[in-house]
Amino acid sequence: MTINLEESIDSILKKTRNPSISYMLMTTYTCNNKFFTYRGKQMTTMMIVGHIYFEGTTKTLYDA
Repeated sequence: MTINLEESIDSILKKTRNPSISYMLMTTYTCNNKFFTYRGKQMTTMMIVGHIYFEGTTKTLYDA
């Protein structure tokens, strides 16, 4: 399992060998910005429709 984990991480980081600090910061910022923008739009839509809880939470509450 350790070898598979190491290979997975290595394959992800192949493109980021020896990057500059500013490049790493900008990449991290860009990824986080995309994520928060997407989730913000999703949550705004859910609130407008009238959802109180996240879809996964609602499903878990009603399935139990």
